Amino acid sequence: MAAESGSMFETMLTVIGSVSAVVHVIGRIQYPLHPLILCAKPVPILCLAILLQSWSKGVADTAGYTKWLRRGLFLSMAGDIFLMPVQPFDKFIAGLASFLAAHLCYII
Repeated sequence: MAAESGSMFETMLTVIGSVSAVVHVIGRIQYPLHPLILCAKPVPILCLAILLQSWSKGVADTAGYTKWLRRGLFLSMAGDIFLMPVQPFDKFIAGLASFLAAHLCYII
């Protein structure tokens, strides 16, 4: 029963992440600054980070790759939030730095 609930949880996260990605991409065409569209932007990455945590349970990760990948995902999500069109232009450098740090996490 526990395996089924884990599988259902992962399926639910996959659906939520996929739907929010589609909502964001399609919604940006007609309603570029609608709050729902802007909130949908970071949700797929958040779902990926939670799925990574779920998938990595019980797996020996001696190199710490999962930890660095999760950090990179959260930094990418922060970069997306900093670069949203409603943010002032001075957040551009913060968004750029977040994406740079995320890519460094992916390389390590």
